[in-house]
Amino acid sequence: MLPFEYADSVAQERASAAFPLWLSEGLPDVLAQMVAAETGFSEGDVFAVGGLARADSTCAARLAASARREEILEKVGGQGRLMALFTTERGDVAPVFYACSQAFAKFLTDRVGVAGMVGLFPHIPDGTWQNVLAASAGQPLAELRRRWLDRLPPSGGS
Repeated sequence: MLPFEYADSVAQERASAAFPLWLSEGLPDVLAQMVAAETGFSEGDVFAVGGLARADSTCAARLAASARREEILEKVGGQGRLMALFTTERGDVAPVFYACSQAFAKFLTDRVGVAGMVGLFPHIPDGTWQNVLAASAGQPLAELRRRWLDRLPPSGGS
């Protein structure tokens, strides 16, 4: 269930705090870009990420330029929603959050495959998705995230 699907506000708050918004936003972008590349279909690029080939460099450049870098990075690879996405501050964080969510989801997809990533979604409601990912990737999420961050281009360079 998505956090907003709970009738009980306490259950909704609990689900929202644990929900990996970066995954539910980043993976669909990765899948859409992959299908577009395979089929020659033109896929939209709402936040001008530049496609999968540029996701890492776009993420790195936007992080370097953002005064909200730490706040955004706390949620990409973490849990919960970046609350600024749902306020008038959305314009300050959305281009960075979505580029980095796509970049990290691509990094993980390269390691565990499309089926492995899609297979995480049934495990989100019970909170075991991180364990499933760790078993598939052979490393815990925190280590995978560290490896992804370490390989981002410095200051957005190629």
